[in-house]
Amino acid sequence: MLVMIFVNQLAEMRGLPWWTYHMPASANGMTYVDMVFPFFLFIVGMSIPMAIARRLRAGDSMWALSLHVAGRALALVILG
Repeated sequence: MLVMIFVNQLAEMRGLPWWTYHMPASANGMTYVDMVFPFFLFIVGMSIPMAIARRLRAGDSMWALSLHVAGRALALVILG
């Protein structure tokens, strides 16, 4: 998340090299700035199965796990 905040702040700065900005929509390509959010989504997507497996190994039932996930999802919707 810190990298996402950092690259978004770069957009307001002028005089930096071209590769520190988002690639223009008219261009066919990507810079590292364009890859920050996809990498973040990949990391989040990989952490979900690992977190579920850890809770199941710890002895949580599928019902308790489902209730925990629903509670977290509701909290995120309320915060959003």
